[in-house]
Amino acid sequence: PSSPGRIETAAAPESKETPLPASDAALRSALAAVPKANRPVHVVVHGEGVSAGWPPSYTYTVTTHLYFANGYMTRCADWDPGLLSPTPESLGRAYPECGLARWRNTGASVQVQSDDGTWTAVDVTDGSVRRFRPAERLDVTFGNVGGAGFGGPGAATNVATVFGSDLRMTRRGDIAAGEWSTTVLSGADVGGGSARQSQPLVGQYHLDGHLIAIQRPDGTITRGFIAGVNEDGALRHVYLNGKHFWNRSE
Repeated sequence: PSSPGRIETAAAPESKETPLPASDAALRSALAAVPKANRPVHVVVHGEGVSAGWPPSYTYTVTTHLYFANGYMTRCADWDPGLLSPTPESLGRAYPECGLARWRNTGASVQVQSDDGTWTAVDVTDGSVRRFRPAERLDVTFGNVGGAGFGGPGAATNVATVFGSDLRMTRRGDIAAGEWSTTVLSGADVGGGSARQSQPLVGQYHLDGHLIAIQRPDGTITRGFIAGVNEDGALRHVYLNGKHFWNRSE
């Protein structure tokens, strides 16, 4: 396995007030620019556990499947829906490894077409997979977080170290993730060029349904996909651009 990523941020000055993040307007605009056709209508999470070797080592992998209104489904979740569309001519040409499949709703079931042309029913009605309200804020610390910590609920991100499987999101709008793979927009201009990168990140976030926009301190904005899974009425898992983060404290 690769070495974990690491993020260190300087402590923020104390303030008696909690102003709205300066990036809020830019993040709203970034998500507003995503066409309706590029917003998932269903997100399905598939998990698989494999035990191998001796002594046995257990590995659990998760794949996020995104379903779109144009009748295409993809298992690739680390691309920018504002720059690419879920079609063979757009996403399929930019990233052939993503793969696209046709899907349909017959009224009785949702079906996905295999490479051989056969249709297989899938369950997209699992109520535990949730989308997020526009501008919804989360307070989650998922994974192994080290360093001086992020402070309590609603606090700004202070000095912290985040490793490869860690995610912290605050109600103030701060986010820090040990791993993030997506298309990167040039500067704060959401209409700029792009490149695909995988790296740690820290910044401000904005949610809308299954979409997320993040602005780094240098003004760079990235957009991607997010879904949550509830257990016993509480958020226990977050899927961020296909990366699985969960509450390891329970």
